[in-house]
Amino acid sequence: MSQQSSAFKRGEVRELDPENARAKVEFLDEDGASSFWLSVNSSLASGSGSRTYAMPEIGSQVHCLVDWRGEDGVILGASYSKKDRPPANKATDMAGKLGGGLEYLYDKTAGTFWLKTTGPITLQCGTSTLEIQPGQIVLKAAVIQMIKG
Repeated sequence: MSQQSSAFKRGEVRELDPENARAKVEFLDEDGASSFWLSVNSSLASGSGSRTYAMPEIGSQVHCLVDWRGEDGVILGASYSKKDRPPANKATDMAGKLGGGLEYLYDKTAGTFWLKTTGPITLQCGTSTLEIQPGQIVLKAAVIQMIKG
């Protein structure tokens, strides 16, 4: 896709292909014209194993770079709007609020991390597992050592 034949467009996600990290976008400023399958941009997609994954949701407002025919392109990312507000409002915060009840907030200045979820949390390291469930904490390990500090 060359720069001469590409265009920046805004639209809304209408269909998802999560297995291939692609989506179809409706371009509202073009009388509802729909794109072909567009790749969803990722911060990491390495053959050496480093990867991240997050699909936009149906109805998300996204920014795209597409060829002049709309047949090839990439979804660069989603954008906030008056309807869809950011989950934080400080430049030093990294935050997320996901469907299903997960919320997190990391304050880069204070170095604090807050996490809330409606379901259990499992941390696994080798054969040891720590499960945090509503009302109980379960630790499974061959050896449990308490150290006063």
